[in-house]
Amino acid sequence: MPSYSRHRTLDNSRTVFGSYWHPIIKKSITVSQSLTDFKTMDDVVGNYGHDNGLFYEWRKTSNVTVDGQYNGYIYSGVPTTASAMVVPAHTLTSTISGTEVAPLSNSTLAKSNPNYARQLMPAFWAELKELPSLIRSFGRDHLKKVRDYVTGDRFNRFGERIPSYVDPKKGYPQGVSLGDFGGLSREVAERWLQWKWGIRPMISDLWKLFHTVKAAQTRLREIDSLLQSGKSSHRVTLGSDTSSTTLSSTIIWSVGCTVQSGQRQQTTTRKTWGVGRYSMTGPDATRAARWLSQQDGRRGQLARVAQILQGYRPEQLTLSMWELLPWSWFIDWFFNIQELLQRTSNVLPVTSDSVVLCRTTRTLLIGSPYANAPVRLGGLLRLERLTKVRSIGVVGVPLTVSVTPFFTGDNWVTLGSLAIAKRWVN
Repeated sequence: MPSYSRHRTLDNSRTVFGSYWHPIIKKSITVSQSLTDFKTMDDVVGNYGHDNGLFYEWRKTSNVTVDGQYNGYIYSGVPTTASAMVVPAHTLTSTISGTEVAPLSNSTLAKSNPNYARQLMPAFWAELKELPSLIRSFGRDHLKKVRDYVTGDRFNRFGERIPSYVDPKKGYPQGVSLGDFGGLSREVAERWLQWKWGIRPMISDLWKLFHTVKAAQTRLREIDSLLQSGKSSHRVTLGSDTSSTTLSSTIIWSVGCTVQSGQRQQTTTRKTWGVGRYSMTGPDATRAARWLSQQDGRRGQLARVAQILQGYRPEQLTLSMWELLPWSWFIDWFFNIQELLQRTSNVLPVTSDSVVLCRTTRTLLIGSPYANAPVRLGGLLRLERLTKVRSIGVVGVPLTVSVTPFFTGDNWVTLGSLAIAKRWVN
């Protein structure tokens, strides 16, 4: 069956009605307002058995109604008009651009690979030697704080004692210098680096190690399904973002009545994920089944799968070697070599068939409760936009530039901490 593109729309917009008594003309007047509820979708018909692109968007609005009496007007469910009733645009990119396709495809294929090592235990054991010195550093610094607090001593960045005395007029210790600020900055920077590169990864690895058996059981079921059907797919998360903005108040009004609203909050959330599809048939499936059955029983199979999960197999040693290289994390900011190695360090002979990239973006603008309104207000000023995108990824791209923005908040903190630590050491 030939395939073709299709465009569809669904307009569920509705009209709300209300009425009010006009005190001058002594007459009841009916008013109406249209509230948006509009959906549009672009997809593909046909091309069955293959991945197709998709674009979907939904826009919806709701508004405030007025009841009660004010200045002789009698309101009954009268819809108001707001000065900002336009559905807002997303503050985060809702589509998947061409420059994102290849890097996101690599990330998907690395994380969804049946050979994916969720933790690198060889690198973990190699880095564990730093734990005693890390504990000593924390202990030494905290003991020094206690000693300085008891003795009242302070030291500048050169290790020189700062005289501590009490000004009889001001009544508190004097003698604070730039060295105090430098020492504090250095201490904060060092603590951040220790947390980011030492403590946090170690806690994550220990947590994953604790759940190894459960993860091995799940992975073994996926491999069994792959061996039986010859195909498998796995969905992985590629990141999420949130952008929130507080907007100024707006004016809502009805006939004979104007109300100042409180602040409005606009929030955009974005989630990106991918699905990798793999196959393993013929001689490849036979070799994989033979490898799994080298140890009898389910327990032996779980042990072999656990080796893959923890990066113990010889085919995966390059992952730990790259992890231990100095400044490899900095190179991965631009060229995510770690993901490339995850894709290619295969213990089981699988073939990457396809990859699908998806992104959901939702923007919600809500008006806060209206304070000191002279009339009863019902409903809520709520404007919403939802966008869903599905794109076809690429398979076989060996190396791509990472789409992760270089100047992210976390990267800024890391580089700043390194610079401060080096500055106050030298």
